[in-house]
Amino acid sequence: MQGWDFTSPVWYFLTICTKRMRSEFGTVLNGNMVPNQAGKVAARFWHEIPQHFPRAIVDECVVMPNHVHGLLQLTADDWQFRGHKERLESFGKPVAGSIPTIMRSYKAAVSRAIGRSVWQSRFYEVRVRDDAACENIRRYIQQNPANFSVVEECGEPESLGNKELLKLSKVGFLASRGEDTPHGRLPVKSGEAVISGFLSTMERAVLRACLKHKRPVDWVASY
Repeated sequence: MQGWDFTSPVWYFLTICTKRMRSEFGTVLNGNMVPNQAGKVAARFWHEIPQHFPRAIVDECVVMPNHVHGLLQLTADDWQFRGHKERLESFGKPVAGSIPTIMRSYKAAVSRAIGRSVWQSRFYEVRVRDDAACENIRRYIQQNPANFSVVEECGEPESLGNKELLKLSKVGFLASRGEDTPHGRLPVKSGEAVISGFLSTMERAVLRACLKHKRPVDWVASY
């Protein structure tokens, strides 16, 4: 989020991925995450973040084979209470206690404990809008191993993500109209569409893969 003050006292949904999405932290078996020693380190260090950053409150977290999802809240400090201007990160000028600083410190600590660098250089963040969104993200994090298992163990999934969206009274569908070819547009074939909320890094990757391989996509969003 360019221009965003990452010391702002709000909830953040954070995702950190391993280099080249390698499985560094264990495996998923029957819908449950089975961490190896590195995975246990990554989980323990997440819960220790408040010991090093007192403004941080850690919430739901899951260490997956090749990424970590976590909810983290920053509380207000005296700087914000006194009405100071926002503190923006820039290259070579880290801001103490900011989300990028916390993530850099967490990743560095895990890499030191494991004995080698395992992370991609960046991280993904979503600023949580309200309590309802926060609860949905908690549920998504909890269900992540089961969703991951669908992809890894069950072949091509019929659906992926929060299936509770389909039970809502007001649901909007943006459906693919098929594939454009030199001979016209091919219709969507039955059973080939992918349904997802595209909330997470993994689900956005599913969307990109579908577009790359010209697979029909249904995008489901709740209002």
